[in-house]
Amino acid sequence: MRGLFLAAGIAALMLAACSKAGDSGAHAETQTAPVTVTAAEAASPVDAADKAAILAANHLEANPLGLVRNECGDMVTPQFIPADVGLGNTILFVMVGGPDGGYTCYGDGPDLHLMRKEGAAWREVYGNRGGSMVILPTMHGGAHDLAFGGPGMTHARYQWNGRVYAQNGEIPDEGIANATTLPN
Repeated sequence: MRGLFLAAGIAALMLAACSKAGDSGAHAETQTAPVTVTAAEAASPVDAADKAAILAANHLEANPLGLVRNECGDMVTPQFIPADVGLGNTILFVMVGGPDGGYTCYGDGPDLHLMRKEGAAWREVYGNRGGSMVILPTMHGGAHDLAFGGPGMTHARYQWNGRVYAQNGEIPDEGIANATTLPN
C-alpha cells in the first residue's frame, strides 16, 4: 500500500514539474559508470552510532523505540539506506509521513537527505522533498550524478561540485531508465 501511495505521489509531483525550464545544456566533463548495488550493500545495516549522528545532524532525536517526530507531529521510523554515489560513506536518510498524514507531511513523497561522513561527523550533501533520489550512471568530479523524481517527463539533474550536489539542468524520463532509485 505504501508503494502505491509513493508511486501516485511521484506521478503527481512529476506532472507538476513538467512546467520547469529545459536543460541548461551543460554536459561538459560527463563520465559514465554503471551503478550497482550488491545484496550485501543493500542489506548492510547502519550502526546505531551513525544513526544517532545522522539524526543529530538533522536536529532530530529518536525515542527509545527508534521513532522520530516528523514535521507533522507523527512519530515515525526513519530509514537509513546506504547509497554508493562514489563519495565514500554516504547514507540516504529518509523521513516519511506518519499514520495520520501518509506522505503528505512532505508533499507527495518522503523528505530525503543524502548524508556524507566526513571524519566523525555527518553532513548533508543533497536534500529534496516529495520524490525519490535517482543515482545516474553519469559522473562529475568522481561522483555519480543524481536526479530528483520518478515517472514523469523530465527530472531535475544534480551534479557534484566538490562540496554538495547542485542542480544542473534536467534529464528526460529515458535518461533514468538504467538508474538506481532510492527509496525503492
